[in-house]
Amino acid sequence: MVSAAHKRLLIVFTLVLVFLFVRYVLFHGAILTPPPEPKRSPGAPVLVSVYYEALCGDSKHFIIKQLLPAFRQAAPLMDIELIPYGKAQTFINSDGGYRFECQHGNVECEGNMYHACVIEAIENPQTRLNMVACMIRDNRNPKEVMLKVTK
Repeated sequence: MVSAAHKRLLIVFTLVLVFLFVRYVLFHGAILTPPPEPKRSPGAPVLVSVYYEALCGDSKHFIIKQLLPAFRQAAPLMDIELIPYGKAQTFINSDGGYRFECQHGNVECEGNMYHACVIEAIENPQTRLNMVACMIRDNRNPKEVMLKVTK
């Protein structure tokens, strides 16, 4: 059997919880505020951000076999953001400079940098993606491949 003191304590506890819930809802607007407006207007292209690595076989396969064909078929529906970084790590040196470590070694870090330069320099999305796809096909010597592709 529950004593009267326990019943009162349970009622007070319940009231405090209800009060806190109502206060939270009113001050944070969890229920009363409408959902935020979308950042892109309806019908705007979908932003597709692709983090990849210059020497990664999976990245190569995705860009050549999936992303490039999809973009060729639906370019007006997509904004592609290419980020050649993947599983790399960034460290700040004691002199304030940066050092990168890439999953597939220093050649991949070099390749990522050349890819980033091409991505930054080429404005046309189709041309940019074509160049990245061409570079990633055979990227064992990143500088040589970049120079060959940019001719």
